[in-house]
Amino acid sequence: MRRPNLKSILARCKKTLCLQDWDIRIRYTTHEHITSMCQNQPDEYAEGCVVTVIGKREADIYICDPGTYPKDATRPQNVRRTVWHECLHILLLPLSSKRNEVAEDQIVHVLATALTRKKAA
Repeated sequence: MRRPNLKSILARCKKTLCLQDWDIRIRYTTHEHITSMCQNQPDEYAEGCVVTVIGKREADIYICDPGTYPKDATRPQNVRRTVWHECLHILLLPLSSKRNEVAEDQIVHVLATALTRKKAA
């Protein structure tokens, strides 16, 4: 299975979302690692996770290695959309709170999908 280049996707995200002042590290990891790190996600088919240190403007993004993504998932994995999704979480950090966590994730999902949709010719 082909693994997209995470660093090139991240570079585009950082430029588009004006996150160049953030030190963002990105890497592939196993699906099991992601689900253990992001226990607040109700989605057992999580494709990624971001861990941030706001005061230092640092983040670690973990993307599910395509080889470990569950074969029985209800939706196909989209690495590009997942990288955008996690970067949007970083962008929205100042507005984040436990109270609006679900609303934020819905907004992030819609924006990530829109930003990665191929333009019609």
